[in-house]
Amino acid sequence: MKKLEKLIKLEEPKDVKFPSGRELFRFIRQIIIRAMNIKDPEQLMDGQVGKLAGYGAEETSRWKHGKVKFDSMERAILLHENLDVDEYLILRVATGKLKADQAFKIWEKGFELKDKYRREALVNYLKEQKIPYKLVILNSEE
Repeated sequence: MKKLEKLIKLEEPKDVKFPSGRELFRFIRQIIIRAMNIKDPEQLMDGQVGKLAGYGAEETSRWKHGKVKFDSMERAILLHENLDVDEYLILRVATGKLKADQAFKIWEKGFELKDKYRREALVNYLKEQKIPYKLVILNSEE
């Protein structure tokens, strides 16, 4: 877990003009790593994060380092649609009201709840179909 935290936390350069944009980049990166269950965060390229918000390679680098203000509703909507993240969280981070770590904790709770409800729905369906659900659930967690 320390390796993940080290990779997610970016160095604090002195010339960050838009820290909230930088925080949003970190937040989105954390979500992708968690949602896609990426074991080695170094595999996630910055360009992949930027594409989800409609940025090109150069713009992504500037966004990552806090040199671009994230002020586009279109980009926020793209992130919402591409990642299924609550727009409220995106906007709160983009406006500097929440730090990336705070927003990630809120998002992660919701992610776990959605996963729990999906699992419950699956178990109920399997019970209705008289399929031994314990075997299916155990095999799916490997």
